[in-house]
Amino acid sequence: MKKILFLLTALLLVLCMASCGNETTKTPNETSSETAGGDGVETVVDDKKNEPKRLTEEEKAQYYKVQEFDLPENFRDALVDYMYKCASIKWVAKEDFSMIQDNGNWDVGLSYKKGTVYHGVPYTDTPVSFSFFEDKIEDGEYIPDKFGWEEAPGLNCYSSIIIAYQQFEPHKSGRVQSWIPGNTDWWMELVGEYEGKQTDVTHEICELNGKEVMYEAYSNLQRGDVIYDITEITNYLMHCRVVVEPATVVRNGAGKVIPSRSYVKCIESTNAFDKSRTDGVNTTWYVDHTYTFEKLFSAGYIPITFAAYNKPLSEMEIPYIGLDKEITAALLSKGALTGTVKSNFPIQFLRAEIFDKDGNRVAMTEKINRFSSIYKMGVRNSMVSVFDKLEKGNEYTFVLETGLSHGNVELARVDFTYGN
Repeated sequence: MKKILFLLTALLLVLCMASCGNETTKTPNETSSETAGGDGVETVVDDKKNEPKRLTEEEKAQYYKVQEFDLPENFRDALVDYMYKCASIKWVAKEDFSMIQDNGNWDVGLSYKKGTVYHGVPYTDTPVSFSFFEDKIEDGEYIPDKFGWEEAPGLNCYSSIIIAYQQFEPHKSGRVQSWIPGNTDWWMELVGEYEGKQTDVTHEICELNGKEVMYEAYSNLQRGDVIYDITEITNYLMHCRVVVEPATVVRNGAGKVIPSRSYVKCIESTNAFDKSRTDGVNTTWYVDHTYTFEKLFSAGYIPITFAAYNKPLSEMEIPYIGLDKEITAALLSKGALTGTVKSNFPIQFLRAEIFDKDGNRVAMTEKINRFSSIYKMGVRNSMVSVFDKLEKGNEYTFVLETGLSHGNVELARVDFTYGN
């Protein structure tokens, strides 16, 4: 009998030890699979709740062709990397050309020489994506389809940041004043703590808050944030830069910022060639230039950032662009087009090209959407002029291309005989 009791006692101890062992070996992150009350009821974590919104299969079926793009893994890195990519693209001027513009308080006077190597998307007022500009380089050479600062495709300080931002957030560009905290259409976020004000010029924000407050605000700048200045709104005397790494902050023994030794490193598109380069690179992009807090304050720069950096994925969207109807050879033979290009992100451009049977381009119609946030474009209304100079009875190939800031997409490529 004693032996039986001893065996039963030993068995109970083993069971108790096994139960305690299961509890003590559980790792902290495993607790997420149980309810907070510890009642042992397992909950299934729905990963889809933290996924971005995307087209359903039913919605995709409504398009003749649709292309999706992945969202970047890190939005800050994506914006900065896009700026570097735009700054580093290499090309040779096919012919002499100039970008000349008198804007009152500031001018554009850029001359490009045939055969000279340049780096960076040119400084102009008709904003295009990196992929659009890259597509215009043929055999390493580039010449704009249209001339002049207002008409030639390129990027300026403001548009370069907006298009880089539109890799992950389909926000329209809006007024340049919408980047100033305190204005009614303000849609950015503050970096650091300072007061905004309804105004058209940023130096009033600096004066309102004072040096010490603004120095502390600059101290919070991180990779992907923006420093912004509007000096005079009538002729858009303004400039903005993207910060490429956390601010370097030097403090004295009392903990106060030393503004002459504290600085940020930036990348920016500018209206002048960078004469400080010693490596022979010809570019209007200022890459990794540094600016002290002292200079930022005296010039009236404010530190701002994008709300999208902190948005959960569930509030984001997978970018897509598509054509809803097929463009057939029968339709093209009549000099007609159909369909609508649609996207949930701003459409950068729409282009129709026609090639002869030898592969030579004989016609092109192209529309760049500048600063407008266009999410829908009718193909017929936008591109029908591409047929104007075709000869009846000849064989051609029609190509329809569009793009977002993420890249270009070919939506149609159709062989046809015109007037058949």
